[in-house]
Amino acid sequence: MPSGKPINSPIIRLAFWMLMLGILSSGGALAESKNGGKSFSPELACRAVYGRAAYYNGGSWFRIWAVGTHHMYWVDESPEGERFEPLIKDFDHVVYADFVLCPTTRYKEGSMQGATIKSFGHVRVAERK
Repeated sequence: MPSGKPINSPIIRLAFWMLMLGILSSGGALAESKNGGKSFSPELACRAVYGRAAYYNGGSWFRIWAVGTHHMYWVDESPEGERFEPLIKDFDHVVYADFVLCPTTRYKEGSMQGATIKSFGHVRVAERK
């Protein structure tokens, strides 16, 4: 029977803190969905990226490369994306800028990731080499 006293066992305290650490470390870009499961939440995963935007041939023709990495984003439609896109004049030009990108797909090693442009600044247009 419960006596009303707090449990002061080191094993119980350790289990509690391990559970809390597990819950906190799994937060990231996961959020509770309406049906109670975990789902991808782009708002939680937005990140600042210095990138090079350009047109490319292929399925997703408007892409941003995160400079200094091997990671590439295809750009999904967004109000800021529509405002930014005219800055890329043609296939012979690229645009370097500071972006805040919100991924729309999960990260997968070696694959492009979908993202929307939340904001951008410090824009510099250059000729493609």
